This record gives sequence, C-alpha cells and structure tokens, in this order.
Amino acid sequence: MHSRIAWLRMEIATLGFLIALTVWSVRPLLEEWGLFHSYLMHGLSYQRDIFSLIALRPLHLTPSGMQWILGGGHPIGVGVVAVLLVAARYIVARWAVAPLLSSAHQWLFAMSATALVGWPGLWLARFHPAQLSAVFLFAALGFSIRLIVKPRAVHFAGAAFSVVALLMTYQALALVVAALPLIALFVRDFDWISRLRGVAISAAALGAGLALYLLYAYLVRDLATDSYEGLLIAHLRSVGLWNVFVENVSTSYATVIFGGSLFLISCSLLIGLAILTDWRPMHAVLASILILLTPLLSLVYLSVGHLRDPERALFPATVGASLALAVVCIQNRARARHGVAAVGVLAMLAASTVSAYQVRQMWLTQDSIIRQVQAIAEEVQGPLVIIDNSGRLGDVYTFLEGTLSNAVNVYGTDADIIICTPADVDRKHPYADRYPIQTTRRCEDIDISDRETAYANGWDRIVISR
Repeated sequence: MHSRIAWLRMEIATLGFLIALTVWSVRPLLEEWGLFHSYLMHGLSYQRDIFSLIALRPLHLTPSGMQWILGGGHPIGVGVVAVLLVAARYIVARWAVAPLLSSAHQWLFAMSATALVGWPGLWLARFHPAQLSAVFLFAALGFSIRLIVKPRAVHFAGAAFSVVALLMTYQALALVVAALPLIALFVRDFDWISRLRGVAISAAALGAGLALYLLYAYLVRDLATDSYEGLLIAHLRSVGLWNVFVENVSTSYATVIFGGSLFLISCSLLIGLAILTDWRPMHAVLASILILLTPLLSLVYLSVGHLRDPERALFPATVGASLALAVVCIQNRARARHGVAAVGVLAMLAASTVSAYQVRQMWLTQDSIIRQVQAIAEEVQGPLVIIDNSGRLGDVYTFLEGTLSNAVNVYGTDADIIICTPADVDRKHPYADRYPIQTTRRCEDIDISDRETAYANGWDRIVISR
C-alpha cells in the first residue's frame, strides 16, 4: 500500500513538473494571433465561416475555440488549453498500456507520450490540434490493446471512433494508426496464433474507423472545395505520385534524423533503456530498427515544404518513437526496473526543460516587441511601418506579415502595421529559410509614404523607436 502511494506521488510530481513547464512557456506565437483576432471580430461563428477550409478536419479548430472561451478572449486561454492537453495525454497514455505493462513501464511510457522529446511543437500553441490528435491516438492504442487482450464490442467501437476523431482533428498520425495493430506481434504471453488474431481484430477496428471517416469525407466533398487536402491532391495529380514519394522519403530522413538533435538523443535513450532493462542485445536491435523506420511515418505530409519543417515532420516520428518504447517495454515486461524507469523519466524532463526554455525565449522577444509597438501605435493612431535594421523581424516567430498587427489588435489597440527590411540589411531568418517561405519585403519595393515610421534596432534585445 505504501509503495503504491509513493509511486502515485512520483507520477503526480512528474505530471506537475510538465504542467509547470507548460504554464511557464506556452503562449501564442504565430497563427494563434490571427485566430484570436478573428474570434475577436466574429466570435465562434468564425469556424462556420471558414468551414470549406477545414471540412475534412472539422475538429481542427476545437483547441483554438477552447482557448478563446476558457481565456475569456484573452491569450491566457492558450496556456489553459496547453495544460489540459498535457494532462489528458499523460492520463490516456498511461491508461492505454496498463493491461500489458508494469507500473514502472506505464510511468515511463506515459512520460514519453506526454513529453514527446525531440518535437519542438509540444510547446507551440499552433500545434494544439496535433496534440489533441495525439490524445485520440493513444486512446486508439488503449482500445486496440484491450481488443488484443480480451476482445469486446465496446473496445472495438472505442478504437474505431478514436480513429475518426483523430482524422477529423489532424491527420499527421494516420500512418502511426496503421502501425498500431503490429503491437500484438510483441506480446510475449501470446502464442503466434493469438498474436495474429490480435493483429487482425485490431486492424479491423481501426479500419472501421478509417471507413467511417472516408464516408464522412465523401459526404462533405462538395463543401471542402478550398481545403488543404483537396488542393494537395490536385497538385499530386499534376506532378505524379512516384516522383513525389522518392523526394519525400529523402526529405523526411534529412529532416527527422539530421534536423532533430533532441530526437536523436531521445532515440539513444530508448536504445539504452532497452539494454539496461534486460541486457538482451536483440531488444536493442529491435529498438534500433523501429527507430530507423520512424521517419517514414512523416510521409503522411505529402508536401515537401511541410517535410522540411522539423516542427511538423518530427511529430509523427516522435510519436512513433514513443510507441517503439512501448514495444520494448512489452518485450521486457517481466524485467521492469524502477531505477531504470526513473533515469529515463529524469532524462526526458531535462530535455523538456531545454525545449520549454527555448520557446519561452521566443515569447519574451515577442512580448517585448508587442508592448513597444503597441505604445507607438496608440501614439500615432494610424498606419505604421517598422523599418527593421536588426534583420531579425519577420521570421516565422518574429512576426510574419500580418501577425504583428493581429497581436496588437488582440491586446486592444487598433493597428495596421507592416514590417520591411532595408536593402542594405541582411535578413536573418533561419526558420523561414528552411522551407523556404517569403518573409519581409524590401522597404525600397513598397510604398510607405502614407505611414508613420518606426525603427527596429538591436540583436539580443530589439528596440523599437520613432
């Protein structure tokens, strides 16, 4: 009894630390400003107004709507929803593997599924739909495992509807869903007939969810005229699927393996845990093979531009690495070591702290700029141009075009702001360069004669002045 209470306290402390990091670091940074401004102008009816863009993902804006409601229209709602998503992912992930894993391994896996070490999007509110889809993914995992262990109709329905909810939110984990039935192959207590039966019934349930979603997509096809998915399919038809596939495989490996340093660290940790838990080389080999395959899970992004973005490509890869850890733990079920699990959890908490700190620095930079520009906008009471002598403004997280106006408007000041970079100033935009995407325009190429002027200078701290 005492050991169980002590174990519960450790888990509460782990989750509490992750929640504290979330409260400390997660703020609006990019399109969240535009969404908040749209809700400010139109209320929640904005979701109905743009339904043609999200018809195939009708739950996609659920997190942003919750941010607006729970924050009372204030950006604090972003942090509230972030906390709810962290807690939900931990609880659901721990529940998912309970039938197959010891308490130590449940703790380790739940931490891995919640922290998703190596994915920077965990701390970015723009990826809240992705995080919600991960909750549904781990729900599908839990129902699939229960189908494998003891098939019941409620588990079949739960797995199917979890897939539907996932695909209606964010489809990046579609290939991860397809891999879930394979977990039955690694249950050590089963003979091979039972394992294959588990694969079949799990695949049937998850396939039923896919069929329901495809039926929904067919019914709303005429409403999804402007959707991302529809435009992408049209592009693939024009360039050829095979040519896209070959390029996308190489791009996914380049982004995930060579562009995600924390991802490599987490994968090394996973292999180390496999060795330390059982000392069986075959499990380290198994973990290595699974990890080498995880970049392929990113191929659900059919756009090369998206695959060049570590914040997107690393999402299915890190979820896949978390499931690889689950497979290793299932194989080592009889040899769980609490000390090894604790080392793994502490390592993931340390990596999470580093990522959260980096995102908080982005927010502090943004917050300083917003407050300076808001004061100037209230003074000039008209259109404003910021001439950026620093070269930093206009990158993805230092206000793409339109973002700064939205942010100032959300804080209560009506503003029309553009940022431009003089021709003799180098743009230092590492985030935008990796796609690449257009950032600031050159001041000499646009007419700014009818705007009040402010100037941005500095590097570590950007100062806005007139």
